[in-house]
Amino acid sequence: MLTTPLYPYQEKPVDKFLERGSLLLAMEQGVGKTMVAVAGAEELLGCGDINLNLVVVPASLKYQWAERIAEHTDIPTVEVTIKGESFTIPAAPYGVIIDGKPFQKKGIKYSAEDDRARQYDTITDETDYVILAYDNILDDVAQIKRIKRRAPLMVTLDEVSAIKGLESRRSKRVKRMLTADYRMGLTGTPIENRPDEAFSIMQWVDKNVLGDWPFFEKSFIKRNSNGSVRRYINLPLFHEIMSQAMYVKLRSDPDVAPYMPDEEYDTWPVDLDKDTLAAYYAIGRDLLAELRAMRHSGDFNLASYYAGRGGNDEGTQAGKAMAKYTAMEMLLDHPDLVVASAMDYQDSKDRRAAGEEKASWPGSQYCYKIWQEGVVDELFHSPKLIELKTRLAKLFEGSPGAKVLIYTQWVEMLDIMKWVLPYPAVLYHGKMNASNKAVAISKFTNDPTIRLFLSSHAGAYGCDMFMAGHLVNYDRPWSAGKGDQINGRVVRASSEFNKVMIHTMECVSTIETRKRQVVDHKRRIASAVVRGVGADSMGRIENDVITLTAWLDTTIPDE
Repeated sequence: MLTTPLYPYQEKPVDKFLERGSLLLAMEQGVGKTMVAVAGAEELLGCGDINLNLVVVPASLKYQWAERIAEHTDIPTVEVTIKGESFTIPAAPYGVIIDGKPFQKKGIKYSAEDDRARQYDTITDETDYVILAYDNILDDVAQIKRIKRRAPLMVTLDEVSAIKGLESRRSKRVKRMLTADYRMGLTGTPIENRPDEAFSIMQWVDKNVLGDWPFFEKSFIKRNSNGSVRRYINLPLFHEIMSQAMYVKLRSDPDVAPYMPDEEYDTWPVDLDKDTLAAYYAIGRDLLAELRAMRHSGDFNLASYYAGRGGNDEGTQAGKAMAKYTAMEMLLDHPDLVVASAMDYQDSKDRRAAGEEKASWPGSQYCYKIWQEGVVDELFHSPKLIELKTRLAKLFEGSPGAKVLIYTQWVEMLDIMKWVLPYPAVLYHGKMNASNKAVAISKFTNDPTIRLFLSSHAGAYGCDMFMAGHLVNYDRPWSAGKGDQINGRVVRASSEFNKVMIHTMECVSTIETRKRQVVDHKRRIASAVVRGVGADSMGRIENDVITLTAWLDTTIPDE
């Protein structure tokens, strides 16, 4: 049973879920989605309506979910120690975390000695919760089928935007395998970029809500002759239909705001020195020439390529443009990122010449080219990192005990920050396993000497960073939803602060300014669908963001 009372605003979504059996819980970050999901599961378990709640999460959140279940229910618990950090989690078999090493094939059979196999074997009729990662759904098919025999089930998909891609292997597998009597999808951002993401999610939550794809596209998307999206239409109707199986709650809602810290946002502008600006212009001219060579440059969506929806093959026209744009972003963060990518390419080139085979090789051919041409030879500093160091010094002078979260898209940038910034820090990124991520959060939480939490965008989802009052976006993600997810790490009902500060760094009059405009456009689309506000009087949002080619034409001078 639930041992922690819900906030009044959390009770209504529990009732709606129990009434209809499926729900998209689109509550903003920090409002308490986890508590609503646990409350719904405990009600169903207590009534005997389900035998087990299968909780599927991003790998980094497995231990955080386990701790919340242990904290807020009467499930038997156990204390475990990982690398010196203690965690209280449900005791097996009542709660099982699948966190072992992947299965290793021996002949044609899987070894019963594998860590993950032993963990699945601890699941019994007494198990109430099984917590696993999305990757397990792809890799552990036989074990998932065995769990489904425990029906009736509840399936909880945390950060359900993980299945936003209609054609992704993960989405297809989840929709096919994780059918259940009760389904709840949790996300603060059901639309990160485009309305069709919500369509993909609703195919799992309740496929009857939005109907089939041809009807959906005809109803809500207007395309031009090239097939590109011209505008999104009928968005109030979209919101109304979605609301049948969606519950939205915002931090600013009157019944929520009293439990939340105040939020204050600002921009930390960065002026480029003449040497950095010269390198930026040089790369920008190369990119502009590439885009002009592409007849469809006005419709070229570099954000899609950055997000992995178009490949990064530098042998293609689009791949070449992608490489040059990425080099510009790297340069603005730190020129050493360009050099590191160039050196990776050189190493890859040498290994290919030696006859090694690999599906893909690291490093950028374009970064290698401009490195060899000396474009970044005289750059040993980053104006943005210098500005960050100055800002942090002022911040810590005024708040000696402050803890600060810093987010960047580049894992390599984390090491540079840790080296340059004179404050104890922990690193958090997607190359770490779940237990190491849990240890990093625990150390940052409990050690008062650690001042900085340096995270890649992998830390955007789920982490409850109640102990920090400041968050710095060193660079922006392309996804408006991911940006909101990142900012939501500190804006939480559990926050220790009355006000939290969210700072975003932006190199003045560069592609970072255009990126902000693109992201703001995506945010308007999401708001119109999820919140029912933001469309014009005819229910439309025009795709009016200035094209990349036009932007570069006005901001990159000729030689």
